[in-house]
Amino acid sequence: MPTQHLRTDNVWQQTKALLYKNFLIKIRNKKQSLQEVLTPLFLLFLLVIISLLNVRREYGKVNTTVLGSLDQSPFLTSLVGYTPVTNTTLRIMEKVSSQCFRRVVDTEGFADEDALLNASFLYPESFVGVVFNSSMSYQIRFHHEDVPLPLDVLETRERCKFLSEACEALKYWYNGFVKLQACIDAAIIQDMCRGP
Repeated sequence: MPTQHLRTDNVWQQTKALLYKNFLIKIRNKKQSLQEVLTPLFLLFLLVIISLLNVRREYGKVNTTVLGSLDQSPFLTSLVGYTPVTNTTLRIMEKVSSQCFRRVVDTEGFADEDALLNASFLYPESFVGVVFNSSMSYQIRFHHEDVPLPLDVLETRERCKFLSEACEALKYWYNGFVKLQACIDAAIIQDMCRGP
């Protein structure tokens, strides 16, 4: 027991000596100690000022408006490419092209995403890509001008009150994204429900 007590006393004496040494160093280096205290306070003050200058915008309510049925939604694309080409994706895209659109929309399978990307460069205005991750998961790839900007800093919602094509949020409707997504979802559900 006495050796345990001595070890505890030694640790306490060493800790006290180390704390006292650090205290003396801080007193001798007043300029550095002051910088260590004031720098975080200055940065905190700067963050507060920046957050106060960045005013949050409060947008008014945008009325809910019926845009029309999905059948009336425009779809200006004439070629829908997809990858990978499997039996499941082939069945899904055949249903999409035959059942969803009033006019003929060609679907074409591509070996990989690089081939799909190259095809999108050949037909930039009339091409949409669909990349299937699995039989129930996919990504739609439109031309970058046909997709709304993700930042509301660049666009106000005031323009959406009039439901014109200038409203960024409605680009999904006017370019046919919603229609294509609904068609692919319906084709996937039909394919899953048909059974093995």
